Order: sequence, then structure tokens, then C-alpha cells
Amino acid sequence: MFLENQKNKKFDLNLKPLPGSSLIYKYTENKLNANQEDSYWILPVPPGTYRLTTIAGKAVMQKHGYHPLRFDLFNEPVSRILKKDISFDVKEKQIIYIGDYNGILKTYFGKVSMKVYYFKQFNLQLTNNFEAVKNKLFEAADSNLQEKLDSFEIISAL
Repeated sequence: MFLENQKNKKFDLNLKPLPGSSLIYKYTENKLNANQEDSYWILPVPPGTYRLTTIAGKAVMQKHGYHPLRFDLFNEPVSRILKKDISFDVKEKQIIYIGDYNGILKTYFGKVSMKVYYFKQFNLQLTNNFEAVKNKLFEAADSNLQEKLDSFEIISAL
């Protein structure tokens, strides 16, 4: 997913698969468990106005002895998928919560001659867990981080 400011600078927001995700490649059970333990992250950005713009999915097909085939599965506006626009202002010393996202992608690939055909079904759901996330952030912080967090305002963009 991409976060963009008023100067059109883009920031990547990578969604982390958690245990229970049905994945064939790339993520091991250890990686899914690590994501569960650290499912939130903080992206430092300069003050300004921001909005979630698009969400994109890419695929790579690999076969031994052949170059990987890379292609886009989808590139959709977040506002169209969620049926709402998520925009917000960031000030100095603020932490902005922008939601918990559950993405479901189902896809099937088929190759005919030299072309790859695919079917895709994508859904993105937003959950507002602001209070739980705020509490988890403070619970996980050591004393040094607690002092820093106390100097920040934590708010929800939702």
C-alpha cells in the first residue's frame, strides 16, 4: 500500500502476513510468527498532509532454468476498495494510527503458449483497533522508549 504526501512523495507500507495466512511461497511459519509478535511498525515521515493512495500486488513465477516472470496482479485505489478516503495531517511529535488491514487475495495461474493468464479476487478490510494498538505500544516499550512515547501525541486517522 502507498502513503503519499502533498508533495507527491510516496512511502511504501508493506502488509505483513500473520499466522493463519494461506501462503505457498516466501513466508515460513517462523516468519509468520515473527510478524505476529511485531505486527505494527512506525514509519517516520515529515510533517504534512498524507493520504493512502493505492494498493498493489505483484507476482513472480519461477521455474528452474528460466528467468523469473514478474507481473502486476492489481493496482487499485485504496479509497475504491475500502469505500472511504483515508487522509490525515501529521505534526511534529505525533504518531498516527492508520488502521489494521486484512487483505485476501485468491489467484490461479495458467500458461498457454508464451502467455500467462490469471484469475484474481482481492478484498481489503479495515479494522479500527486504535486503543488496543496504543496499549500494546506502551506495554511493549522499555523505560527509555516509555519516556519518548510520553513526549508524543498518539492519534487515529480513522
